Amino acid sequence: MFYSASFFGEDLESLGFKFSTGDRTRLSGKETYEMPSMIDWKKEIGKDERKKITFENLDSFKVHEIKEGDRERSWPLYRCLSWETFYNGHKYILSEGSWYEISISFYDEVNGYFNARVVANTFPAPSKSKIKESDYNKELSEGLAQGHLFDLGHNDSRGRSLGKDRNEACDVFDASTNTFIHVKIGKSSSNLSHLFAQGGYSGIILKQDEKILDEFNQHLVAANGVAIPKPYNAANYTVLFVSVIGKRQKKDIPFFSKVTFYNIVRKSLDFGGYNCRFTYVVLP
Repeated sequence: MFYSASFFGEDLESLGFKFSTGDRTRLSGKETYEMPSMIDWKKEIGKDERKKITFENLDSFKVHEIKEGDRERSWPLYRCLSWETFYNGHKYILSEGSWYEISISFYDEVNGYFNARVVANTFPAPSKSKIKESDYNKELSEGLAQGHLFDLGHNDSRGRSLGKDRNEACDVFDASTNTFIHVKIGKSSSNLSHLFAQGGYSGIILKQDEKILDEFNQHLVAANGVAIPKPYNAANYTVLFVSVIGKRQKKDIPFFSKVTFYNIVRKSLDFGGYNCRFTYVVLP
């Protein structure tokens, strides 16, 4: 079973997650978990509290994301659970509090498509277990032989946007392998949807709009890189999606996130000629 917060913001640094049972105990006195699992929840809540769970009080069992500046977000626990099971020859998936029956042939097709594109990497591990996405992207760019930072959330690359809407080309461009790297910390459905949409949009706009490509090249040359040659051939480039996960988290993502990957990559990036891959980086 996955534990996956419904939203994992990147505006402020996440300090971790806490669990509550509706007993009005102050959160400040509860343990903080970096990337929590169901084992953590069972340990924190205890057997006696778990026995008190009923349909009527289910909403009072919550997950809280603690952020810097004493801010927090919270969700009912059941909305943070993701589970897949076969029952009587049918495939069922629990996602954000709802059950779905999935065609087994479609399930197999999506999983096969995604798994065929999961690769290993030699990226540097984050320097600390609690790290901002933009800070890790900076470390990643410096750890690559020809890495260039394009994360608009980092001060060093805030001005490297594309077009009038100030879109982001990628988080890091690896010129040594012609790879556009897109990074998200965590593997919640909302995070991954944003990750795939960002990669899909930037890949296609660079291919279709020469002015956008010129703007990207200007940023690249200004960062002591070499401009991408024209005419642009997407087949020479890779779009790599990276999920940064906790050391105890399983290297897998929820099925519906795989469906999003399948739709965006298969119908857009693959069709446009790109090589698309997915990989994991594990927090220390």
